Order: sequence, then C-alpha cells, then structure tokens
Amino acid sequence: MGTKVSVKWDKQMYRDVEVDMSAPLELFKTQLWTLTGVSPDRQTLMVKGKKLRDDTGWGSVTVKPNTMVLMMGTTGELISEPAEKIVFAEDLDQDDPDALNQLVVKRGLQNFGNLCYVNSTVQCLNQIDELQPVLDQLKSSSSENNHPVQLAKALNSLLTSLDPSIPAPASGKPLALFNVLKTINPVFAEQNQMGMNKQQDAEECWSLILSQLASALQNRGGGENPVDQMFGISMKETSTNQESTDEVITVTTKHRLL
Repeated sequence: MGTKVSVKWDKQMYRDVEVDMSAPLELFKTQLWTLTGVSPDRQTLMVKGKKLRDDTGWGSVTVKPNTMVLMMGTTGELISEPAEKIVFAEDLDQDDPDALNQLVVKRGLQNFGNLCYVNSTVQCLNQIDELQPVLDQLKSSSSENNHPVQLAKALNSLLTSLDPSIPAPASGKPLALFNVLKTINPVFAEQNQMGMNKQQDAEECWSLILSQLASALQNRGGGENPVDQMFGISMKETSTNQESTDEVITVTTKHRLL
C-alpha cells in the first residue's frame, strides 16, 4: 500500500495522492500528468526544498503521510524558435562592408580614473528607449535645481551624447554626471593615495541614480512615476502553515526598484 501525499501546483491543491515509494519517480509524474495535464518532462518536483531527480527518485527525501510535494510546470506549448534567426555582430562577415553597415554602433564613454562603474551603469540605462523621452520632458519643463533634477539633466545630456544620429565626439564624458553623484554621495568622491578616484560599486551607483530619478520625476503629469513603471517590481509574500488549515494566512506586498 502506498503513502498518500498532498501535491501543490500553482493555486491548485491535490490531496491524498497515493505514492508507491518502491516505483520509479516517472510513475508518480505520470499520475500528476493525469491530474494536471502537465507532461512528465515539464514537471519539477520538490519536497521540503529538495528537488526530486529521476535517477534518485524518492531516496533523497523522507516522505510521510500528508507530506507536501510542490510541483512546477506549465501545460502550454513550449516556446518555439523565432522564424527569423537572430544574427549577432560577431557572426557577420568582417570583410563585407554592406553587412557591417547594418550595425547601429552606439558611442562609448571615456573612462576617467576608475569611473568604469559609472560608465557601465550609464550604458545599461542607455539600452532603455523609454527613458530618454522622459528625461527630455523633464529638462524642458523643470526650472528646479535640486540634486535629483541636476542628476536627471546631467544623465539626459550624457545619454544624448551617446546617440549616434547626433553629431558629437566619438565618446562621451561622464564628468558632469559624476560631479553630481559625488555631491549627493561623498563616498564617490574618495580618492586613493595617488590622487585618483577610488573604484566604487556599480550596483550602488545604479541604485543611487534610480532613486534620484524617481525623486526628480515624482508627481509630474499625474499617474505612476515613470521610474517605477520602468524599474519597479512588486513582490507578494504569502505565509501559511501547511500543518494547519485553520491558521490565518499572512499576505505582505512590497515594492522596490530593481
């Protein structure tokens, strides 16, 4: 006689699913296929945080009556390959001028004394097409001169200098943006014994720029803050007691910038 377990899949709960511990895991997956419509090859099973593997089966976990088995997987069709194959720059014929002319090469940024962490952050932001129009609008409409607005305008000017369609030097200079950054956070102004800027954390630079942009764009034009729309995520955390169905469920929603 097998052991009866509970299986949680997405929002569905299947109770009293019988498991033959001596049989291959594939048999149990076939049972779940019948219940959920998720084929065995698309199922991922976990018990108490441990992933069940086909080669080890149930031997890696302890299963008792009413043990909770978490199943992940979808019933939909697998995503197919794109009809038109993506061609990367390194795949192009370097001797074919027509092929190379298809590339849109964006300008780079000059690295002034360990400012590569600033440059990498700016280049990431430069890939987000929706950001530039928002900054353009702020530049033309705001007469404020606080730190968040100063940073937004400096970033806007720097991103504009990276646009290959606008006549400009071959590479941009992040000095104006850096001057605002070190005014807001003096840590960025620290120098080493040779008088050069110290290397700083790119993630810290990213977080500072996003928080300042969110402040600069707050309450402008109504609606949701554009920075929250582009970079914000909401996380919903649900806490339950799997041993007791009578215990109150706790739901917490948190919002943060990436």
